[in-house]
Amino acid sequence: RLAKLRSCLGSISAQRGGAPTAVWLSWSAHDDVRGDMRRMVAEVGSTMPHLRAIEHPGALRQFEHYAAVTARAMAELPEGAWACFSDDDDLLHPDRSRAYLEAIRLAPASARALGAMWTARPVGIENATCADDVDALIRQGRVVQTPKRDASGRQKEDRHGAHVASWDEYFNYAVQLSTLSEFFATACPETVRRSVYADMVLHKYLMNAVPTARFQPSREGFARNWGYYYDKPLDTEQAAAQGNASSGATLSDADVTTAGALRQLIPGLQQHGEKALIRLAAQERSLAEIYCTSFAGCSPIPLTIFINLG
Repeated sequence: RLAKLRSCLGSISAQRGGAPTAVWLSWSAHDDVRGDMRRMVAEVGSTMPHLRAIEHPGALRQFEHYAAVTARAMAELPEGAWACFSDDDDLLHPDRSRAYLEAIRLAPASARALGAMWTARPVGIENATCADDVDALIRQGRVVQTPKRDASGRQKEDRHGAHVASWDEYFNYAVQLSTLSEFFATACPETVRRSVYADMVLHKYLMNAVPTARFQPSREGFARNWGYYYDKPLDTEQAAAQGNASSGATLSDADVTTAGALRQLIPGLQQHGEKALIRLAAQERSLAEIYCTSFAGCSPIPLTIFINLG
């Protein structure tokens, strides 16, 4: 993981013609690797004077990290600043920042978020460590554009005739820093920040509550500037082998309590083992959490609608 983070920071340092004003890194680590992490951050920071690193003593979820750096950036950056994102194991094209700056310059005055029209994804498990590696994999057909498009440039449809929209992620967007701060204040409290679905909450919030525009990272096409390399394989079996596939259910301490209640309330479940009941409780809760992400940024909805749905 440290090696991937070093590669990610290297791709940020290699931005040309539009380097970000500041790069914020919020991190925590287990005690056995914390020293290695500190040394790596210090080494990289010596060549990246605009790197701002925040170390946390305990483990945090991803969006707890994002909330921390958003608060710091709001205090230090000027009004009108924009924020872009990156996971710690992904890579940026050298012209990604320049493309976002150009998109910001040309965007409608009302726009508060700008989304790139494509990202790069590997078909299977790959070990790209820099932009040149991604370029080579694209030439070999092992890294492809998402969403996929047909020969006319239109987004491909699945076998049921529906557009495949799951490719879009929050890290495709540049967001005005004040808008991001408002998101954490109004739609992403501490409980949501700790959820593994917090990324979906931000994405839905941008769709539901924020004036958003789309842009092409390059007028010359995907290969000229793929923008963002998301290393999760498109092949679901290989993604699962890599540990990157979403299971559709996450475990919580609350699921143990729910499993016990289910055993008492539903006699037919008493013959099932504890693990099976906990997984059932986790699936039900996870589905409910995913469903609720769809309403991020929407106007308040009467509680009776959810009660009736239940």
